[in-house]
Amino acid sequence: MSKKANEERAKEIFGAYGNKDVVYFSGDGSAFFSESDCINHAKTLDDKGVSQLTRVEVMPGTTDAEELDGDDDLITQEQKDELAKQARAILEAEYLEATGKEAGPDQKDATLKTAITKANKAKIAGE
Repeated sequence: MSKKANEERAKEIFGAYGNKDVVYFSGDGSAFFSESDCINHAKTLDDKGVSQLTRVEVMPGTTDAEELDGDDDLITQEQKDELAKQARAILEAEYLEATGKEAGPDQKDATLKTAITKANKAKIAGE
């Protein structure tokens, strides 16, 4: 499958699985959360290639604060907190645009992402 098709599929997958940050694709377009499962499946195909897409690559602006933990020596906690606030503000704006509703402060990012994906799919289906 094409990279563009995999990116679209990855958006759907990340929308449905808010706790996943990486998805792997085999040459026939099958998707896996486990790289080793994808590699094993690819061994059975003519196209043995495997590609990886991350949530941040296909859904910019959805970075969670936890993803910044590996950059401890490059970024201060204050900067992490500010980036997390900015990411949340972007997510809440996307949620408002997609659903017409304000996001509650107690709603988790994954819940908002799933609702955005569902609302966008419904809009596409209705067009």
